[in-house]
Order: sequence, then structure tokens, then C-alpha cells
Amino acid sequence: MKTKRFGLPNFRVPNQKVVFLFAILRTAVPPDDSAITKMLNDNRRLFEQNRDLGGYQYPVNALSFSPHDWQQHFRPVWGNLVSAKRRYDPDNLLTPSQGIFANC
Repeated sequence: MKTKRFGLPNFRVPNQKVVFLFAILRTAVPPDDSAITKMLNDNRRLFEQNRDLGGYQYPVNALSFSPHDWQQHFRPVWGNLVSAKRRYDPDNLLTPSQGIFANC
């Protein structure tokens, strides 16, 4: 995708002219706890490698994000995002379960 097509100020994409969406969608068959734990740990490791290379997560995956992760994800627009959230969603009705604004 050409990043110049993304005009939303708080939507995070790498600082490149062209980017690709990369997603790992897996299932645990059979769904035993040890396989699921391993997959979740692997997801986190892969995300961190991607993040360290300048990538961002597209939040439709099995990956837990802490409030710190969200702040890091939205840096350098974090302050703008918090201001917009307070202004347009003062009752915190939108996306409360993701924990994006848990420390705000």
C-alpha cells in the first residue's frame, strides 16, 4: 500500500513510501493450553521484532498490549490521541477493553 493514501493523522504506518500488511493467523488444534501459550509468546516475539524494525501492529490479532505498548505504538502522536479521546469520548465509551487509555 502507498502510505501517502493514509491521511488520518493518528494512524500508524512505517515511515516508508510503500508498506505491506503482514499477519499471522493461526489456530491451535487441538486447543491445549501449552500450545496456546507458546503461540501467544511467539506472537509477542514476532511483534517485537517487527516493532524494532519500524513496523506497527494492526490490532486484529492475538497479542496482548499493555498501556505502555500502546503509548509506544502511537508515539509521537500519543499526546494528540489522548487529547482527542478526552474531547470526543469523555465517558470512555469507545474501545475500553483494549486498555489503550488505561493510564490517562
